[in-house]
Amino acid sequence: MFILKSLKIGKIRIFYYIPFEQNDVLQQLISAAAAQTANEMRNLSGSLGFAVRNADGTVHFTEIGKFYQDTVDNAINGIANGVFDYNTAIKKAVSALTNSGLRTVDYTKYEALQRQRRLETKMRAQRQEIHLLEVGGASEDDIIAARCRYRVTSGEYTRFSKAMDLPQQRERVTVDGLGNVGVGKWKKSENKSKVNTVKNTVANSSKSDIIRTTEIINADSVVGVWNPRDGFDSLIDDIIDYQGFNGKPTIIYEQSAFDDAVQDDHFLAERTLRAADKDELKLYNDQLKAVDGEDYFYVNCGVGGAQYGQGMYCAADYSKGKEPFESFLHEIKEYGDGSKNPNGYYSTTWMTLDPSAKILVLPNGQKAGEFIPELYKREYMLKHAGNQKNEVLDYIKKCEAVDNLTFKESNEVIDKAYAERDLAFNKVKELNQEALRHTMYVPSSVKFPKSKDPGVLAAEMGYDAINAVGHGATKSYTVVLNRTKLIIFGGENYVYPK
Repeated sequence: MFILKSLKIGKIRIFYYIPFEQNDVLQQLISAAAAQTANEMRNLSGSLGFAVRNADGTVHFTEIGKFYQDTVDNAINGIANGVFDYNTAIKKAVSALTNSGLRTVDYTKYEALQRQRRLETKMRAQRQEIHLLEVGGASEDDIIAARCRYRVTSGEYTRFSKAMDLPQQRERVTVDGLGNVGVGKWKKSENKSKVNTVKNTVANSSKSDIIRTTEIINADSVVGVWNPRDGFDSLIDDIIDYQGFNGKPTIIYEQSAFDDAVQDDHFLAERTLRAADKDELKLYNDQLKAVDGEDYFYVNCGVGGAQYGQGMYCAADYSKGKEPFESFLHEIKEYGDGSKNPNGYYSTTWMTLDPSAKILVLPNGQKAGEFIPELYKREYMLKHAGNQKNEVLDYIKKCEAVDNLTFKESNEVIDKAYAERDLAFNKVKELNQEALRHTMYVPSSVKFPKSKDPGVLAAEMGYDAINAVGHGATKSYTVVLNRTKLIIFGGENYVYPK
């Protein structure tokens, strides 16, 4: 085997071949290729492909990307044999793959993970769409169609994950607490203001010393129904009280029972409290657990701020203990014995949320002050659409198309998505402006309207918590709104899972 090389003398270029036994570079290439492919000299790129475009324009799927592998192998062999230079070989490979319906030469694991994340984001949006349709009392056909779109995406997610040998992470999708929205019989919304249920974790009296159970509040959306009332220090205190979210939490005193609850529920989380002295620290802990006559639910974030909405903040691990303890330790130090209060007192409380909790997922990179009001407006518009329901549904669909843009699309595709959204917006402009007004309120001390906090809007929509994905050392700051769905470990010492 030989490889072509050239030598330029003046204006003349002389081509010549190097014998294989004298060509160290070629020998290394062959040895590496043989080792990489177990001496079979196949799939030299180690890559996978998916589809082949036939002569008649139809597309069929190959067995583990055979066409893609053969195309890239041919390119490598072409370079090795001196038939093509590197650039020409790559251009031919890209052209062949593009014509086959593929759009990349090396579908790396990173890109596969990115594609998986986009599918998860799409499914979360579709689940939210189904929820909004049900809340808004949409027609049976609309709800069934939305469920079908969700199931199609879910199926694509399953097949893609298996093809790329990636573990499915469904908890990223179902973290919203909406349950199995892809199935079920259609029924018209009854618009119940709230439903009270009692947690049945204590089935017999022998467990009464292990678990203190309380009444759990399952609240419906009160978007467009609730109006701020007098007598409250803040809007968040008002809506929390209106929804009944300021009731008592469930406390589990035995760790094995608490660990079981974590696995049945959403996450493992911690909240670290700090105070100037022991008495103040005890007061804060009693208020959190609503014991010893103290039941104040601190949700207005007057001290620490509310980047992701007002509510009770905790550092949460939705893998339920798979995060290294160092992640939690970072948060504990930051909010406990850090530089903010080096001489004070602090304590850490471990907790989770009841399985029935409905959680609003704030995607990583999204701002709570933009994402949650937009979600609120869409729900308001659906509930008050009247004879414009089809126009509202079309507008929401066009908004989601813009939301799902990766901006890797062509300019034509991007421009079209925005143009279609703007056209749909013009048809529901007045209703949209009405919804926008309901995201604001006028405080008694000022003349001009002020935006409602994202936590207030989430509580209005009936959410029990907000999951700010990707934030903090544990990859989530979760904002608890409904204390009745909070489950707290009340034992002396908590041992972190190994």
